[in-house]
Amino acid sequence: MEVGIWMMIIFILKNMESKQYIRKLIREELNKPIVNKSFSLTMDDVEYIFEDWDLELLDEEERQRLKGHIIRFLQTNFSLDEKGMLKGIENFPEKITLYRLIFANHYDKINTDNLGIHWTINKNTIYDDKFWGQIGFTFDESDGSLYIIKAVFKKSQVDAINTTIHQLSNEIENEITIKRNEKPIVYKIFNY
Repeated sequence: MEVGIWMMIIFILKNMESKQYIRKLIREELNKPIVNKSFSLTMDDVEYIFEDWDLELLDEEERQRLKGHIIRFLQTNFSLDEKGMLKGIENFPEKITLYRLIFANHYDKINTDNLGIHWTINKNTIYDDKFWGQIGFTFDESDGSLYIIKAVFKKSQVDAINTTIHQLSNEIENEITIKRNEKPIVYKIFNY
């Protein structure tokens, strides 16, 4: 009987998709309530996100309000408001279309093996002057061209913690952060 259990554990550990399941089981065993089911985020993750702010600048009431705001964002269903801003990440779609602005000397010089981790959910964002100012993006057309990358990613490629941090600390960029070294399912590159 013990050999059978160990064989099952080895099989599960070898299966990459089972890591999420094991993580969920361990959290349930430890009685840590899950705050966000889409990404299996717990209060530990909320604390990690919370610690990203300059908390010494906030009084206790502001800290509690911030923590509540983080939890609401994690628990609010995935949707966009009338301005195209992300309202929450619960029930996150299995696939998502994102956009990225990139500068290159020539189309052929774009490193398609590493398209980056910072993307926006709303294409209109990359045309907004506030966005340009926020990212500090300036360019000289004689040195190259601007391109828009439209890409589709899987939910498992999204870094939910950094997405939450960026969404709540910098709404101008309307950012979805992708995990490092992830490639989109499909992408297209357009001239700006």
